[in-house]
Amino acid sequence: MVDMFGKCKYVDLARLVFDAMAVKDVVSWTSFCSCYVNCGMPRQGLEAFHEMGLNGVRPNVVTVSSILPACSELKDLNLGSLIHGFVVRHGMEENVFVSSALVNIYASCLSIKQAQLVFDMMSKRDFVSWNVLLTAYFSNRDTKKGCNFCWLCLWVSYVHGSAIS
Repeated sequence: MVDMFGKCKYVDLARLVFDAMAVKDVVSWTSFCSCYVNCGMPRQGLEAFHEMGLNGVRPNVVTVSSILPACSELKDLNLGSLIHGFVVRHGMEENVFVSSALVNIYASCLSIKQAQLVFDMMSKRDFVSWNVLLTAYFSNRDTKKGCNFCWLCLWVSYVHGSAIS
């Protein structure tokens, strides 16, 4: 119900249902945090994420990949870096959604070298991770690296037969 109300942009109803829950697990907390983030309330999403930790509930890959966009939106590089540390300590860096969200936070905060480093460390990449980094280069007017990266995208797409960009 929390997830449904969140997707329908009924934040207040999602909050009422969440508050009424006797037992709150990682799924309900993730739905609640995501509700705020997806409804354009990133600060409240991060507050709920913090509260989740205070209540002893450990985030999973879905939680992390859904809360990192709040850091990107707020351009909070410090918190994004802290969450990145959590990701590494808990072995979540292999998840393509988490890694793509990390590339996005660093790119959003103009830390292109760090975004490239995270991208380079990814064992699996999808079109989102490729496009996030490609967009970062062009958004930051680094057209030379952007063009080189674009050619790399095309080459990988040709060699592996997948549409990247």
